[in-house]
Amino acid sequence: MADEITISAQIGVEKGNSKLDRYVNSFTADWTGTKWSYEIQTIGSGSGGNHESLNIGGDVLEPGYAWFRNGSSTATVQVGTVHGADEFEPFLSLRPGSISLVELATVDLYAQAIGDEVDLEFWILEN
Repeated sequence: MADEITISAQIGVEKGNSKLDRYVNSFTADWTGTKWSYEIQTIGSGSGGNHESLNIGGDVLEPGYAWFRNGSSTATVQVGTVHGADEFEPFLSLRPGSISLVELATVDLYAQAIGDEVDLEFWILEN
């Protein structure tokens, strides 16, 4: 089977005399994997540089598409990786209530909240 994934994107911005509406036609992609992980994980505050591992589970071994949603109405959450001596490097920042779809290069993921704790909802497909 092919083209098991369908993705589309739309954005609209209007401020003063500026207006932008952009819709990208949907596209399909093959899902070569068979495993996926879905979770709503409470992420603690990153004050002091604290970050925590995402509970992806042992079944998802190869990175694929990932969808993230920040469930907080007040705090930002960052998603990233860890390098060297436990050095957190964010590649994604989600403002309160925002969402993002990315294609991952790793499944070794971490997150930290900026301000209050957040509920980070995520769905990760194995490639």
